[in-house]
Amino acid sequence: MNKVPPETQQEEIDLYELVLRIRKRWKLVLGTIFVFLVGAFVYILFAKPVYKVSFIISVNKISPYIIKKEIENINNLIKDRSYNKLSEKLLLDRSQSEKVANIYWKDIPNTNNLEIVLELYDPTVGMVFYKNLLDYLNKSPFIIENLREEKELINKNLQEIEDYIRDLENKKRIVDNVLSKRENIYFNPGELDVSLWNLKFQKRQMEANLQSLDNPIKIAVEPVIPTKPFKPKRTVILFFAFISSLFLGIFLALVLDWWSEVKRGHS
Repeated sequence: MNKVPPETQQEEIDLYELVLRIRKRWKLVLGTIFVFLVGAFVYILFAKPVYKVSFIISVNKISPYIIKKEIENINNLIKDRSYNKLSEKLLLDRSQSEKVANIYWKDIPNTNNLEIVLELYDPTVGMVFYKNLLDYLNKSPFIIENLREEKELINKNLQEIEDYIRDLENKKRIVDNVLSKRENIYFNPGELDVSLWNLKFQKRQMEANLQSLDNPIKIAVEPVIPTKPFKPKRTVILFFAFISSLFLGIFLALVLDWWSEVKRGHS
């Protein structure tokens, strides 16, 4: 017959005594759990629901760092509860500004895009906020100044191409006049047409680039209005309230039992 080692017997006795001590003060343990759960329910009941709205912007020809800095400045106004300044900056009503809890950005790897995340007390404010935010960013003095040199360079190149086009068109008229008189020319006149087509194509591209710089920040993915809040997270709150109160209750039960033994020992 196998004998149980003394160490194992001692561990079983210690564990059994521990369970007995906790059972002796089961009301304290249950009371602690009850108080924590009631507190969690009260918090869930009265906490403002927070909704998350996100959208993706496409950044053209400017450093994403400037956008990130502007977003941080706006978030500082939200944290400082400077709703009047926020309303003035984004052309919002004060009541709309007060319903914004947080704003932050996320990088999207390997792209020129940024995800902007809004945390709102009222999800319907998200549609107004993101449009006004986009207008504000496109008209930001920092962004306009950042694009000024780029615009000047495009305008300079555009002027040069227009000069080339006028020069080629004059040559083409001369060639057409020569051809109309059935005189010989010693090059392929079709080359003029090809060159003109290429130059006009480059001109259209430059004009499109120049126009895109007027609104360098565009929406890549529109926001979707959520129907359910993402905070407070009821299940998570209740779970942690139960676990933490259970351990606290057991700890208090053991401390009180130890204190009782100390008092009995002194008496």
